[in-house]
This record gives sequence, C-alpha cells and structure tokens, in this order.
Amino acid sequence: MSIKIDDAQFGAVCMDNNCHVPSIIKALKTLMPSEYRVRKDRVVSRMKRLRRLGILPLDSGNYVSQGEVLKGTTTLYDENGNIKLQWLKTDTEKEAILTSFKACIENYVEELPKFKAKEYKQLHTADELLAVYPLGDPHIGMKAYKDEAGEDWDLTKTQEVICGVFDRLVKTTPHCKQAVIVNLGDYFHRDNMAGVTERHKHKLDTDGTYLMMVSTGMKIMVQMINSALEHHEHVRVINSLGNHDDTGAIFLQVALSHMYENEPRVQVDCANAVFQYFQHGTSLFGVHHGHTVKPDKLPLMMATDKPKEWGASEFRYFLTGHEHHEARKEYSGCIVESFRTLAAKDNYAYSGGWRAGRDSKALVIHEEFGEVERHTVNIAHVLK
Repeated sequence: MSIKIDDAQFGAVCMDNNCHVPSIIKALKTLMPSEYRVRKDRVVSRMKRLRRLGILPLDSGNYVSQGEVLKGTTTLYDENGNIKLQWLKTDTEKEAILTSFKACIENYVEELPKFKAKEYKQLHTADELLAVYPLGDPHIGMKAYKDEAGEDWDLTKTQEVICGVFDRLVKTTPHCKQAVIVNLGDYFHRDNMAGVTERHKHKLDTDGTYLMMVSTGMKIMVQMINSALEHHEHVRVINSLGNHDDTGAIFLQVALSHMYENEPRVQVDCANAVFQYFQHGTSLFGVHHGHTVKPDKLPLMMATDKPKEWGASEFRYFLTGHEHHEARKEYSGCIVESFRTLAAKDNYAYSGGWRAGRDSKALVIHEEFGEVERHTVNIAHVLK
C-alpha cells in the first residue's frame, strides 16, 4: 500500500520550514513512516507545482491567484541581489477549469427534470425492423454570416432546422419497433468557454455563450428523442465523441441518461470510447466520428474489437461523420459510410471550398436481411 501526503499537508510542512528544502526533507523523514521515500528532486518539483497553483508563495512572497497558472516571472533585483519587484505572468489553470466543469456537470444533471414513463400507443409496428437515425456533425453553436459564407446561421436557425428535419424524417419512416439515434460526433461546435479547438487552439466562429449552446443542444436532443418515442416503442441513443466536443459528448450522455432514467422505453449509452457498437439480428454496426482512424481501417477495427459479433453477423456497417460529405464504400465484409451535416458552412469551410449537400437519413434494418430501405429529408424541405 503506497503512503502519500496530500497537497495541504505538504504545503503546511513547507510553510513551517520557510520553504527551505533541506529542512523540509528532514521534517518529512520525521513526520512520515520509514517506508515513505523522500527524494530531493520530488520535493523541489512538488514545491514548484504548488507555487504555480498558488498554494505556496514564490520567492518574492507573492502568490498566484487561485484558478490561474504561473507561466513565468519577471524579477527586478536591487544592488545587493535582493528581490525588489516581481511581475507574474499567469494563465487560466486548465486543471481547475476541468475540475470546475466536472462539478458543474454533476450539479447541473441533478437539477435536470426526469421524464416520466410515456405510454406507447400501439400502432402497426414491425417487430423485425430497426430504424437507425445517423446525425452527422450538427456543430451546434457555430456562427456563419451570409456575406462571408453564403448563409446566416446561428443557434436559433440550428434548432429550427434540425428539429424540423428530424420530425419530418421520423414521420416518413416505417413504424419500426426499435430505433437508434446515432449522434456521430461534433454535436457541439466548441468544447470550452474560449471558443477554440482543444487540440490546436484554432479560433472558431461561435454564436452565443457556452451555456446558450448547451441549452440549445439539450432542447434539440430531447425533441428528437420525444419525436422518436411517438413513432417507435423503444429508442436507444448513442453519442459519439468528436474532435470538437470530447467533453460535451460525455456531458450529453450523462444528462440524457439522468433525464430518461424513469422512462423504460429509452436507453442512453454512456461510453468514453471513440468506437461503439450495436447489433440488430444479423447486422452489426460500428459508430466512430472518423477523426482518429481512416475509413479503410475501420472494418479491421470492428473484427478485432468484436470478433464473436463479427462472426455471428452477416451484414456489417460502420457509421461515421467528420468529413461533412456523403461517402459510402464497401470493403471486404463491411460497408463504411459517412453522412452529411445539416449545419451551414462557416467561413473556414466556405473558404476551403467545401460544397457538400445537406440532408439527414433514416436507415431501415431488417433483423434477417440487413438494410432494406432508407429515407432522406433534404434541408430544402425545411428551409423553403
């Protein structure tokens, strides 16, 4: 069993010994059991970390404010070599933001309403059929301007279009007993308050605040689920992690799972994995945003991840997004398909020459014969 000393205890020892490293080492050896190994390099490294966090003072006696991180210092010395002035260069502490965000998710989820079980009005349902609704890259929270990218686009327009298209799509699909809503990732356009991509810090064109974006996204997904419940007896929801919304996708899973906890007709998958799978009869489906593995590698990923299911299935499909355009290719044993987005083009996409069409599809899967039909709703139906 490892023996540890937390930051508060370690900081207290440092302060009691005026942040003098040899004295701190001696105090730790006296305070901690003999099994606890005290190393000078680790003591110094931990002191530096606590100074960046504002738990310990810097040499000048200054503290880094809580919620900020020390990027560097500029120090002015007097003629005797003593510190006269010191300027601190700080930035927002990512760890503090993440901790705060996780706490925010937990608190927010607890306040969300829980939907009561909704009675299903028995229609002529086809027990052998499954409706799959792939949702390609909604990018909720993206902002576009007509004079810059050919079309005005904001949160209000996003909600009107996605909800309108999905409602029409559900009504054109057969009354399958089961349905799966597959969010293929990049549901939210940004994953932070700053409005930049997490990996490369590219500035994004965003509409509204982060809270407004999340609120709109929740309303859209709830409407989609409730529309599906009017048409299908059981609805499953899968949210894939995208490169724009790693954290947002996890939040969405947890929030929806809580809200539909008392609705036995709804199943919300909660997963951190970038690859997810589901089955219907002789058909095996893989779900991946498309940002970490190329399409031609996905069939092998499926066979490796799900060897028993691969062997037991006759039809195999991998559903992806990310590219924003329609593409379908059949590989040995598996069809890989990417789906269009309903979102308008922002300045980056427009300037890059992306001109793919925009629609949403429903795939109808027979438990024995695989895909037997599909339905498409073009965005023009709603924008007209």
